[in-house]
Amino acid sequence: EMGLTNEKGFPRSFDVDAIRWFLETVRTDETIDGLPRYSHNTFDVERSPEPFVRRSVVIIEGVNALQPNIADLVDLRIYIDASEADIISWYTTRFHRFTEDARQSGVGFYTRFTDQTKEQLAGTARYVWDLINSPNLHRHIALTKANADIVIEKSGSHVVRIQSGESAAD
Repeated sequence: EMGLTNEKGFPRSFDVDAIRWFLETVRTDETIDGLPRYSHNTFDVERSPEPFVRRSVVIIEGVNALQPNIADLVDLRIYIDASEADIISWYTTRFHRFTEDARQSGVGFYTRFTDQTKEQLAGTARYVWDLINSPNLHRHIALTKANADIVIEKSGSHVVRIQSGESAAD
């Protein structure tokens, strides 16, 4: 409705005030009735909020977690890094999986792609990557690596290498 589909995951497409409110509130005893939940199936915020159960550790993840207006409220900031080639491969695989799920269920954002062949889907995924995800990665996400306390380097086979300060461990 807001015309932000091509800016999915860009800072202007998420509610910084709501995220900051949550991070500030979760540190208090105030009740949090429910939280908005984003659906990859519909490509939008779902109508029913996610129940929130207070825990001693809360993990906030996603492309917005280390943005400047949010990172200052996070106690331990972790950035997961990978080669862009691996990220594109993982994205393409996920794009195929979401389309197959839509083909089976007949509902969701990805139903628009269900008539495409595997080759066409790979081309569409690459087009979306080049149009939306790559610019977002380079203009917004990669820059937040500097806000991290720990950097986890993830290989194409999902092996990780952790860097913290001057030391690194596999």
